[in-house]
Amino acid sequence: YSHAEGQVGALVTDITLRMQPQAESLYSEDGFHSIAENAPEGIFIATGFDGPFLYANRCASELTGYSIDELLQIGPAQLVPLEEYPCIKQRMDQRLSGEKVQETYRTSLVRKDRQVMPIEVTGSRALWRGRPAVLTMMRDVSQYVLKEEELEQWALGFKAEWQEASRELELKNEELAAQKMNLDRTNREVVKIN
Repeated sequence: YSHAEGQVGALVTDITLRMQPQAESLYSEDGFHSIAENAPEGIFIATGFDGPFLYANRCASELTGYSIDELLQIGPAQLVPLEEYPCIKQRMDQRLSGEKVQETYRTSLVRKDRQVMPIEVTGSRALWRGRPAVLTMMRDVSQYVLKEEELEQWALGFKAEWQEASRELELKNEELAAQKMNLDRTNREVVKIN
């Protein structure tokens, strides 16, 4: 500004391109939160097996028995049964490195109360605030597992009944065959007499 000459000078810099990624990131993160908080699955985001979760939704809290704040202090390793550590850690490491890994599988979850719950997991690689991460969705499949066990028991019972009925039928067939042989022999004797 030059008061003597009554002129104003200005330097204008267009920052639209610099601000666009931040705006898109904020918009997409807000959209993600809106969807994730209403999802019927537990949703977790982590950058490693041993590190803490970076995000957990309400359903994740309900599944695990931990509050969301508690989940943000622990990580995947605390929710995995010891015997499944190597497999789950390997899958997570492979996802983080961009390798193709089975997306959906069944495993178990160790809840805060130490109960082990069967779950179905769907995982994928994602970027979370510019860092590679693993986005994991979990659902309780306890009811499905119970129904599968009931069906398996029913099938075993049905198979046993079928095998028993088959044995009884074989015995009846043998008995009928013996009776037929006796009748045939009696018929031959009657024919000889006449």
